[in-house]
Amino acid sequence: VYLYNRNADKIPAFMEKLAREPELRDVPLYAAEDTDTLLEHADTVILATTSTHPVLPESPALFSGKTVIGVGSYRPEMQELPKAAFDTAALLALDTPHARQESGDVMHPLEKGWIDAANVHAMGDLLQASREDQTAQLKGYESVLEQGSTLIYKSVGMAAFDLMAAAWIYTRAKTEGLGQMLSL
Repeated sequence: VYLYNRNADKIPAFMEKLAREPELRDVPLYAAEDTDTLLEHADTVILATTSTHPVLPESPALFSGKTVIGVGSYRPEMQELPKAAFDTAALLALDTPHARQESGDVMHPLEKGWIDAANVHAMGDLLQASREDQTAQLKGYESVLEQGSTLIYKSVGMAAFDLMAAAWIYTRAKTEGLGQMLSL
């Protein structure tokens, strides 16, 4: 796992915290000195910023074959993804169709023609088409699931998703006798 932060002083403490996690004990952790190094080594890039300007370099070659996940920049004035990411992207998957009007990472690339609207799909539609093996619904994009394609997933979040996750966790904890019942 390669980690990068604009403030390099924060990386050592974060690496120590991650190294204590049982699931990551045997996973090598590296501090990337810059975003180019980060992209050179990564297959999957996860961004979680509130930046109003792209935080990654304008180098399409660094994005080729990557899966890029943007979970920050949830407002129109925010944008963490550069044009270079869209130059190589075969597909932009959205957690909800509302992301088209909510996130600068979707709005600006569509307005500027960095990605064709036909290549922007709600993740639920892609999963449904894939599950039902209805590749015709993917409008010719079944090949994006092949090895080597650059994919971008953009999440702006939705309270309904949080509610469903909380309900699932609560039900599972209750079924397994975990947690502590509080009375208010």
